Amino acid sequence: MKRIQAMVVDDDRLIHEFVALGLDNLGIDNVLRAVSGEEALTFLNNPSYQIDVIFCDLNMPKMDGLELLRHIASNGFDGAIILMSGEDSRILKSATSLAEAHDLLVLGYLEKPLKLETFKEILSTLEKKVAVKHSNVVETVTEAAIKDALKFDQFFMVYQPKVDLQTNTVVGVESLARWHHPEKGFISPVMFIAAAEECGLINELTDVLFIKAFSQAGEWHKQGVDLLLSINLSVDSLDRLELPEYLVSCAAKSGVDVRRIMIEITESRLMQDVATSLEILSRLCLKGLTLSIDDFGTGYSTMEKLRLIPFAELKVDRSFVTGASNDKAQRAILESSIDLAQKLEIKTVAEGIETQEDWDLVKSLGCDLAQGYFVAKPMDATHLQEWLADWNREHGLS
Repeated sequence: MKRIQAMVVDDDRLIHEFVALGLDNLGIDNVLRAVSGEEALTFLNNPSYQIDVIFCDLNMPKMDGLELLRHIASNGFDGAIILMSGEDSRILKSATSLAEAHDLLVLGYLEKPLKLETFKEILSTLEKKVAVKHSNVVETVTEAAIKDALKFDQFFMVYQPKVDLQTNTVVGVESLARWHHPEKGFISPVMFIAAAEECGLINELTDVLFIKAFSQAGEWHKQGVDLLLSINLSVDSLDRLELPEYLVSCAAKSGVDVRRIMIEITESRLMQDVATSLEILSRLCLKGLTLSIDDFGTGYSTMEKLRLIPFAELKVDRSFVTGASNDKAQRAILESSIDLAQKLEIKTVAEGIETQEDWDLVKSLGCDLAQGYFVAKPMDATHLQEWLADWNREHGLS
């Protein structure tokens, strides 16, 4: 692996020593030290330096950290950022959002005075992130590659359980698309879904994925396994007027009751043709399918969508769930989202449940369902049935 190069930008030299010592314990001794934003940019503009991670203080004289982030982004920096500040944690979170808006990769933030435990926790992901950056495995996904993947049946589905928080009953699964390339290995769905949308292949990909998911649901039905199947639908597919009939036909051919199918629409993307989208979504409901609004809270017109579209389920985005027991702002947003859904008589799903604390919190707030690594990771159909049997035994449900 490439030797990692880090840069610490802070006007306090004691911080330089603390960070450098922590990095040295991880075997990272190639550390640049900048006491100002201007000096940091000098290092970045020097082609002899290949910086992988920047520790950036927010409070510095002349050029502050927020201004520096803008310059870092304009320089095309593709490494990782770790923010540092003695300000309120809300300022650090705002700075994190700003950095991400600049398309910078933020590993996390450190509150001053720096704590060794938190420092180590963030750095634990550093080598993995840098390894991905310098790997040649993941490349830009091309239209030709997607066409080949469709032709040679390289896409498949995995399933992540959704559990009733009150009864521990597994009530359904979310089906998630995966791509295993014969040479490049696994390719992130974030990459290939976006690429399919960009090159106009999203409908063809969607049809293949729906057929696979429906077929599996039909197999489970034959085996007496009753699970509500959730599957994601790209907003780019909401211009297909024939979509409701197509999905009903797919379900019928697979022996699946359409009332056991839930379509998840990502809330963070706006609908371009509102009239057509509303018609299609409403007709899906008339056909018996149910709708879920995914990544709730991350978009721009949430309330309007809840008013216009007959959603049966609201999935609170993981950014408001994971770690909410230790974050007042996250908890407030989580609590208000659940309360809103209850008033609208919509079921709620908490995504990103990773700890017992996350589980206990969303349960205490009256959330209906839980989904996340604390319950189970996404898995193929065979492993899901094995996991389901184990889960039911452990919770006295078999």
